[in-house]
Amino acid sequence: MQTDPGSPPTTSPSFHFPFGPTPAPLSGLIPRPILQSESPDPRWISGNDRLEKARTTPPSPLNSQETSTTQKSAMQKGTKNLPAYTAANIGSHLRMPGKKTVPASQESSSPSLLLSLQGIKKNFAEKPAVNQLDLDVEEGEIVALLGPSGCGKTTTLRLIAGFERADEGTIRLAGKLVESPETHVPPERRQIGMVFQDYALFPHLNVAENIAFGLTGRRRARRQSPRVDELLSLVDLEEYKHRRPHQLSGGQQQRVALARALAPHPTLILLDEPFSNLDTTLRQKMRAEVQNILRKAGATAIFVTHSREEAFSMADRVAVMQDGRVIQAGSPADLYHRPTTPFVASFLADATVIETQQHAGRAETPWGIVRLPSHQQQIARCTLAIRPESVVLFSADTPDTHDSAPPPAGNSLSSGFPTRPELQHIENAEESTQQRVQQKTKEDAQQGNVCTVIDQEYHGHDELVTIAGKKGAHLRARLRNEKSFAVGSLVRAQIHLTEHDIFPP
Repeated sequence: MQTDPGSPPTTSPSFHFPFGPTPAPLSGLIPRPILQSESPDPRWISGNDRLEKARTTPPSPLNSQETSTTQKSAMQKGTKNLPAYTAANIGSHLRMPGKKTVPASQESSSPSLLLSLQGIKKNFAEKPAVNQLDLDVEEGEIVALLGPSGCGKTTTLRLIAGFERADEGTIRLAGKLVESPETHVPPERRQIGMVFQDYALFPHLNVAENIAFGLTGRRRARRQSPRVDELLSLVDLEEYKHRRPHQLSGGQQQRVALARALAPHPTLILLDEPFSNLDTTLRQKMRAEVQNILRKAGATAIFVTHSREEAFSMADRVAVMQDGRVIQAGSPADLYHRPTTPFVASFLADATVIETQQHAGRAETPWGIVRLPSHQQQIARCTLAIRPESVVLFSADTPDTHDSAPPPAGNSLSSGFPTRPELQHIENAEESTQQRVQQKTKEDAQQGNVCTVIDQEYHGHDELVTIAGKKGAHLRARLRNEKSFAVGSLVRAQIHLTEHDIFPP
């Protein structure tokens, strides 16, 4: 007689074994199998407990010394018809409900690590397009590959997609090795969605049919599934489902391409310069729309761009590339305010980079003397990255901080009226100050401390002014709600640097 699993047994307990016929009684104990990824733990579940409790308790291995051959044979007999397992391993690493077993050789180092590129190298005509590149992408992240033309951004994307073979290094996707010198998983088996630069929509298919094309392995009649309707709603194109690509705007075509890439629930979405074919106004709108679509879909995405504005506005993390490798990766704010190389400071912050000599906490530049942070005083030579917002411009006739300030505007001493004798010494002091200012301006001009405005760029919210110092060296200054300087004006440049703007030579 079998005992109800919900009540304790009176004599020898027996249970309905979930994998086949009920085995022989185990003297009140039920051995539990464990997952391959779990450590052995010789714990047993008491027969007085409920079977449901036994299923949720961390499993433990079979003990070969305490379990008889008859009992093992009964378990094997009950599992011989299960195609996913074999009798040889049923006792050591069974799958539990809701759990997925991953071989130890394919497990990721981090539970949330979705993509890992290690030491990737790719040559074209013996020239490295990608050179020892390392990059990790967490699940749910939007990552931008940012860099100048020819730095290897698109080649990296094609290597991830499987369109190119890597000469060296490994690529792991969701813990599985998909690329190495000995291994190559073809693109169609990587579960990666791709949005090409020109969208690559089929001109003879309408919007719904283009989206449904991503649902492979189904007949055309079955492709009009709820998944297509779901994606049409996600990209807000329900009203355009029967239109052909040539009847859509550039932004609408891009949304169709993105919906098609999302259709088969890919592990990763790749976008190759997705906004390069759009005008400036539409580009700004589509950045927000694409980001919103990816967030709603819970997708992990990597996109390639050479625009700092696109990378900063869309990405959770930005990987800056130079000469085929990632030289710094981090949040947009971290990269902008704490660059690790002069190139990153120049590329992301429009900084002017110069090498100079410093002494006692001061560095000489073509635009004047710059005071360095106190803890940088012992460096003999250094490289400075001067951002436009770090430069403050003054009119050339404004004295520096070591000179007396000129009298306020409208002062009666400069009105041209006769001055009372008892105030004559004040008037003489004013004339003396003006003479010192003029003399100081001439001296500074010879030393390069007075610069000439050579260009202006008005952007509405700010103005970018370019000045020329010694030997025609150019420096840009960003002015916000400040007095504008006409081209040809003489100005002084006051430069403020932080520890993140100073690098070794």
